[in-house]
Amino acid sequence: MNPEFKPIPFLKFPAVPRTQILHLLETADLFDLSLCSKKMTQMVKDTRTLASSHKITFKASLNLIEVKFLNERKWLWFDFGSYQSRDQMKDQRKVGKVFLYYVQKSYSEPGPMNTFYVCYPNNVLGMAEVSKHLVNLFPGPVDLEFSTSYNKHIATVFGYEHCQQLESLRICGGVIMKDLMKQIFEKIAIRRKLVVKPDMDDEYMILQALKVEDLHLSNAYSWSSSHLLQMECRFVLLQKHYFSLKHIEAFAKHWLESPDSKIEWVRLGWSDQPRMLSFENLKTKKWDRKQREMMYLYSYENVPTRLDCSNGFDIDKENGGLATIVIVRGELYFLVWNERFPEKKRMKKLPEVLKPYYKQLEDLEKEYDDSCSLERLLANPSLKIEEFVETYNVIRGMDAEVRLSSVGRTQRRRVFDEMFRKIDYQDYINMS
Repeated sequence: MNPEFKPIPFLKFPAVPRTQILHLLETADLFDLSLCSKKMTQMVKDTRTLASSHKITFKASLNLIEVKFLNERKWLWFDFGSYQSRDQMKDQRKVGKVFLYYVQKSYSEPGPMNTFYVCYPNNVLGMAEVSKHLVNLFPGPVDLEFSTSYNKHIATVFGYEHCQQLESLRICGGVIMKDLMKQIFEKIAIRRKLVVKPDMDDEYMILQALKVEDLHLSNAYSWSSSHLLQMECRFVLLQKHYFSLKHIEAFAKHWLESPDSKIEWVRLGWSDQPRMLSFENLKTKKWDRKQREMMYLYSYENVPTRLDCSNGFDIDKENGGLATIVIVRGELYFLVWNERFPEKKRMKKLPEVLKPYYKQLEDLEKEYDDSCSLERLLANPSLKIEEFVETYNVIRGMDAEVRLSSVGRTQRRRVFDEMFRKIDYQDYINMS
């Protein structure tokens, strides 16, 4: 140590300035400081740096811990599947029960994350210990995903307390053993989302699946008709099942009689698709454009989707609720219309959504004075949505034939393209 510099007695600082100093540090540095001692761990915890999510992924191609924060702090990544050379991993860390011999710390400037590249022979144990420490330091919900390639070792993870109260669990891969499913679901609780994509070697009913908010089961052979009636979910996707139209009819009647049902949509894979829907004990009616729109808008895996319900069967609830049963692309849907005219409502909000883009176009006009008449027309906030779409299609058609270019033209096209995506215009709007 240089004799001219004396160590700073950081631990002797008063609590308030000490915490303020810690708030100035990168999250990666807070993690490293917390490894110094139990006292430093507590000091980092006292900063109350909360995580919006801890995502832990065990897959053949990806072994990663990702921590996102509620404020604007940079994310933390712990990459245990790194292809970095060990020669570059010259650091070491002691975290919980594991000693990580090969670690490389990286600051991405000006990127959104700090990364630790880690090489450790037992990824399951190493990631479990590191994630345990991270959840203790930065409290927040835990999302866990694993592939069946980890069948032999993954049960170890669920022995850790922080992996027993999950925000979501996603299982992917080939076949998963019934015994492993029992080991997992007898220990854990899931608050929001459960996705199980593999087949099982034997039928096993996941009782927790009835209570999660968002459910996706690729194999629902273990489900009986009574399970359909017990569901407390909002969004449900079930494939490979034994349900018939009679079961769907019973489910619909149950929804009609349940004033506090949470269901928003149920989607059932239907390998033996009936040619027509027929319900003897339901009072159904055909689509009435005055009661609802033709298209139902919903999002699955963050992908917005529209479903044509013009051929669906509508049922009315006494409290004013409306649901539609329809078959679309070989799948049966039970859809609840919490918003009966979603597209109309979305279109009303568009002027406010498009305001920032018109401001960009105004600034571009001041900077680049080479705009043509069609471009100036598209930049007019008073232009109706239908007119914008028509003009946009004309100008983009002309672009395909005449490839003139300038900085201003390129910038304006980017704004027009983004506006067109936001509008997401559909011909059926007028039909509804």
